[in-house]
Amino acid sequence: MFKSSSKLLVCLAAVMLAAVPAQAYESFSIDNYSVEITVDEARVHHVREELDLDYTRESHGLLREIPLSSSQEPYIIDNVRVDGDPFKLERGDNVLGVRIGDIDRYVRGPKSYILEYDMVYARDRDKENDIVYVTPIGTEWDTPVKSASVKIVLPVDSVKSLTVYRGGYGSGEKMTGAVVNGNTITLDNVYLNSGEGLTFYVELPEGTFASAPRSLAPKRDILMLALIALSALMAVLAFIRWLKIGKDDRIVPTVEFYSPDEMNPAEMSYIVNNKVDVSSISAMIFFWASRGYMSYSENEDKSFELKKMRDMGPERPEYEQRAFKALFASGDTVTSKQIENDYFDEAQSVTVNAVECFRGDRALEQSVNAKASMIQMALCLLPPLLYGILAASEIEFFGIFGLIPTVIVYALTFALIQRRNGGKILPAALVFLAGIGSGLLASRLMEARFFASQLRCLAIVGFSIIGGFFAALIRRRTDYATNIIGRCQGFRDFLLTAEKDKLEALVEENPSYFFDTLPFAFVLGVTDVWAKKFEGLIKEPPSWYHGYYGGYPFTPLYMTQSVVKTYSGLNKVYSQRAVKNSSGSFGGGFRGGGFSGGGGGGGGGSAW
Repeated sequence: MFKSSSKLLVCLAAVMLAAVPAQAYESFSIDNYSVEITVDEARVHHVREELDLDYTRESHGLLREIPLSSSQEPYIIDNVRVDGDPFKLERGDNVLGVRIGDIDRYVRGPKSYILEYDMVYARDRDKENDIVYVTPIGTEWDTPVKSASVKIVLPVDSVKSLTVYRGGYGSGEKMTGAVVNGNTITLDNVYLNSGEGLTFYVELPEGTFASAPRSLAPKRDILMLALIALSALMAVLAFIRWLKIGKDDRIVPTVEFYSPDEMNPAEMSYIVNNKVDVSSISAMIFFWASRGYMSYSENEDKSFELKKMRDMGPERPEYEQRAFKALFASGDTVTSKQIENDYFDEAQSVTVNAVECFRGDRALEQSVNAKASMIQMALCLLPPLLYGILAASEIEFFGIFGLIPTVIVYALTFALIQRRNGGKILPAALVFLAGIGSGLLASRLMEARFFASQLRCLAIVGFSIIGGFFAALIRRRTDYATNIIGRCQGFRDFLLTAEKDKLEALVEENPSYFFDTLPFAFVLGVTDVWAKKFEGLIKEPPSWYHGYYGGYPFTPLYMTQSVVKTYSGLNKVYSQRAVKNSSGSFGGGFRGGGFSGGGGGGGGGSAW
């Protein structure tokens, strides 16, 4: 019994030990890691690293990986040297790899390396201090450092402030022990756990690095300024072309008593609202009923039935004929439930074909101007596109964020076009805010590693947005569009302001006048106003309407409100199905502090 229990305990202990995650150390230990950094007046950091390793397994050598930018700014690594060992350089994603060793040889046991390189910086952007922000010991070593020592030699002996950070990447833990002696900072015999590093943030008097270059890439700066100038030029050209050929004639509303140009409600919705939405489908059903093609019967539960009275012939457009035939595809009588479930696709075709009616003689935009608008817009979008391509080629991973400004301009220009054609201003505002936020985020993520300034990026985006806006305005209306928009506006104004005596005359001339115009009031958003004007004038429902009054007498307002409530359910269902189917801050200097691993240099290494 005792032996069985012992075996069981041993097995349980083995399982528990197996469940404990093992610390995955490198195939060497770091006995000593000494770094000396000498900073000159040109802000070049001359780095000398001495590493004493002890290989526990056979390896070819050391792969030392050095980041190519800090969390604040980029730099260039130059003059890489390794004392006594062969090496080669490998460029990775924002990292320079120094592969030390020989593919034909192995090393095991103690091995020392001396690595030297220069980190070349441009002038820092802090207006009050000159900054030395370095990570002598990086956070990406997968083994402890038994003894770390750092020496930093500065070009001046007046250190304004010194902060040393210790810990994993992003840690704000500060440590003491660093000694400042004139122009030299030293920190000796520090034990670091795996993944821990040391970062020094030093503030020196402004002007210490006066001889540092203003830019690490002056040719690219010139190219960037050229892109800004190009985007500004395209914006100016777009404005000039708009002044010359893009101004629309003034719209003059005319008094209209009926739908102009014999338009149906869907077509009028497109003219007035710049869209044919699902509410237009309900209005079309009402429109067909008022023309005698069907009857409408309302039930007590507010559902309804449609009964076909006669076939629709060539007197109506072809797409209306198809839609009407599809409505009664299951028989001469259909229920509201059947319409909700089975009529969506054909209803959507009405919204598309109503737009297609405005072609040829009924075109709303001058084709020449439309082409000029698209060409000018393409020219305005060229600078941010070039910027995105250059950014993508500059940085392997983060370069994808360089394409964000181009996407912003395309999206915002589209929103502006929608606004130009009568769309809502809210989408344009939301896209603008999202675009600015995305642009700043992209600049923060890229850490200004190319072209040096987020403001330049935003200048290109801003000029392109302005140019795209005026390019969109070049799309001038045709004479037909100016005329028909004025007539539709006049018709809507009449529905809102018609006097009773004029309505009496129209009803006397056409007893069905109210019912003929009601579908248009529906898409124009003036249904209740229009119905109230006929209180007392209309006392009997039309022959095609069989409503449920609940014991109350018929009135135009009651009928209108009842139909609106009935169709609102259909609109809600179609809207839901349509949706289902369609389915930082500016860089202006250093942040005034740092964190472990955030300075220049650092990184880590591994055996290979």
